[in-house]
Amino acid sequence: MPPRFCVVLAGLVLLCSIMAGACARPAQAQAPPPSLAELLSYRPLGEALVAWQSATGIDLSYDPGLVAGRRTRGIEPAAETPEALLRALLAGSGLVFYRLTSGAYAIRTEAEVAALRGSLSGYVFNRETGRPLPDAHVVLRSDAVPNARGAAADALGLFHFEALTPGRYEAHVTHVGYAGRVVAVVVRPETRTEVVVELRVRPGVIEPVVVESFLERPGVDASDRVLRPAEQVEAAGLGMSDAVRGLNNLIGVRVGDALAEVHIQGGEAGEHQFRLDGTPIFEPVHLRGLLGAFNPFALSRITAHKAGFSVSEGSYLAGVIEAEHALADTDGHPFDVQVDPLSVNGRIQLEFGAPDAVHGQAMAAARSSTWTWGVYRPSHIERLLTEWNTPDEFLLRASLLAAREAGASLDYDALVQQLDSLPPSRLPDLGFRDVHLAGRLRLRPGTSLYTSYYRGDNRLDSRRLATAFDTTAQEQNPDRYDWFNENAQVQARTVLGSRAFVTARLRSSIYDLRHDYSALSDSSESAFTLPGQGTRTVKIDLRPADDGNRIRETALEATLDGVHRGGAVQLGAEAVRTAHRFSINDVFTRSIDHDEAGWRMALFAEEALRLGPATLTGGLRLTYLGTSRRVYAEPRLEARYEGGGVAARLAGGLYRQFVNQFDISSISPSALFPSVRFWMPLDGTIAPPKAYHLAADAAWQPAPAWVLRLESYYKHQPHLLRIDYPALWRRDFEPVLGGLPITSQADFLEASRGRAFGAAAAAERATGPLRAAARYEFSRA
Repeated sequence: MPPRFCVVLAGLVLLCSIMAGACARPAQAQAPPPSLAELLSYRPLGEALVAWQSATGIDLSYDPGLVAGRRTRGIEPAAETPEALLRALLAGSGLVFYRLTSGAYAIRTEAEVAALRGSLSGYVFNRETGRPLPDAHVVLRSDAVPNARGAAADALGLFHFEALTPGRYEAHVTHVGYAGRVVAVVVRPETRTEVVVELRVRPGVIEPVVVESFLERPGVDASDRVLRPAEQVEAAGLGMSDAVRGLNNLIGVRVGDALAEVHIQGGEAGEHQFRLDGTPIFEPVHLRGLLGAFNPFALSRITAHKAGFSVSEGSYLAGVIEAEHALADTDGHPFDVQVDPLSVNGRIQLEFGAPDAVHGQAMAAARSSTWTWGVYRPSHIERLLTEWNTPDEFLLRASLLAAREAGASLDYDALVQQLDSLPPSRLPDLGFRDVHLAGRLRLRPGTSLYTSYYRGDNRLDSRRLATAFDTTAQEQNPDRYDWFNENAQVQARTVLGSRAFVTARLRSSIYDLRHDYSALSDSSESAFTLPGQGTRTVKIDLRPADDGNRIRETALEATLDGVHRGGAVQLGAEAVRTAHRFSINDVFTRSIDHDEAGWRMALFAEEALRLGPATLTGGLRLTYLGTSRRVYAEPRLEARYEGGGVAARLAGGLYRQFVNQFDISSISPSALFPSVRFWMPLDGTIAPPKAYHLAADAAWQPAPAWVLRLESYYKHQPHLLRIDYPALWRRDFEPVLGGLPITSQADFLEASRGRAFGAAAAAERATGPLRAAARYEFSRA
């Protein structure tokens, strides 16, 4: 008789005897009958397994030799489900079970089952942008496995499932703000299966400006870390969207009223960097939303990185503001047009290819000012520009000192009143135009190419008095600003296995500013006529002058992002070539003519370790400056806690800046701007500015509708740079000290120091479609 048949027969006999014995003793009616778990306790394992199979009707496969000589332990009555009871029968035996795709169960040793198990790894990313989707939810379901398993993608969009029973599964991938997707996968024994999942953005209202908060909201899905205003951010009273002004929604970021200068947590306007798709934008002025580098119609969001930002964001004293081009599904509406009192905007979006094969997206946007067309000029804007074009009385009086030194006998007070009352020959000429191009090509899941191009031209021309002289020929005395930005970049990204991806980018930025104005000269005589005072002749002349600033930056960057069981790691390298020229003439005793070109190279590494609800992140950035042949280190550290509706962050580190912005005051009485702004990379004659950051943020969600936030920072700035005006006005004409153009930064820059600190508190309440917020901020620098 076969051994297997004997085992089955013995099990049936045991089960029948147990049931017969139970039926033969009805005398003790007060005691409940023993459960199946109790009946199978302390029995030979082979007999207990046969009884379990007969009672449940579930097929069970195992080698009788595995169970020979083994006995069951005491089994709790609560183990009534088939799987729980089978698990209890095998407890302590060194055997485990797994479910086959047919629904039957098989018993093997723990080592054998571990070898037969498979695993699944995947990468979830935004189909439109190619970026990973952190915290995407993945639920794994199978008909053969009754209990579904869930996981969340990490910061790189990667997820993992270990010890899976071989068979066919469905991975249900979801993320707030994206259309969910179901992907069929087959897990094979002793094999790691990999899958790449693309999610499409769920169509919504066009939002040209979105500002991302630095501190993540606790207890809310990751997609809600981005604050999405319900309306477009408007420049008050001017009729057009101003992307930069949307930054006022951020705690710790202030946008000035007049020139729309951005200050991040007490920092100067030049202590941060604007970027568009990772390429620098050098912008001299925003002019209350009338002018600006950013066309909000072509942008999807603007992100501000504040105190304590990571090593991957670069080297700047205050922070980084990064704008991204809008590339989204057309949703059947590929064309958009917007007309406002100052400009005409147009955008076209195209999508091609198959969703599951090679797929591409493209966007083109253009904007042009309508002010010079004269079709429609709002009266409040005309009034604003007229007042802006009024000569400065202080500088007007100062410029008359030249005539006093020349011996002219003038009634200065009357002259100032007469000159100040002269109407402008015409309003300032305001003009701008720009074009944005962007495209993404997905070659295969997880591998994409992204490229973008931007060109923006701006012009502001005033023809009011440039000085106090020559009141009859105002058209010959302009104060004109012309500048343009041109940026291009191409980026490639691909997934490496199931735990890393690599990104490489080649970028180029060009900025060119020309400032033409009329300057004073004492080299020749000139006649001028004043009402009621006749003709005067003094040794003063008006001649064209020019302040120019050009900077070109080309860079190659590469980063490697990976995850491990304890956290994540990022490695990066970049090589940057910067060429620059700045000149200013006929303003100070000494002119500046600075021309510099050089390399800087940086390496950075950052690792994040997960310690339960806490994360500790440390990073180091090393920058080699070719002009000084020195290496500068920037260590940074961050500790973060999230759990129980509370989030807290403490960050700090050392920050330097290798491309700096400066402002030189204008002396023209009718200059539209109080200063001329320019950018310069360091030439090695002066050390780069540095600052130490300490930032503490906290957020608490006491109820689903409420979020309370606290933010504080302290910045110690032991080394800053500023313009040395006495050096520019030096009047000694020795060959070495004066009279010669300044060509070294150490000759017109000097070291200074400072500090900045502040705090903010905010409360937000969201109920249905309504949202209310209150905020208080304090800052001192």
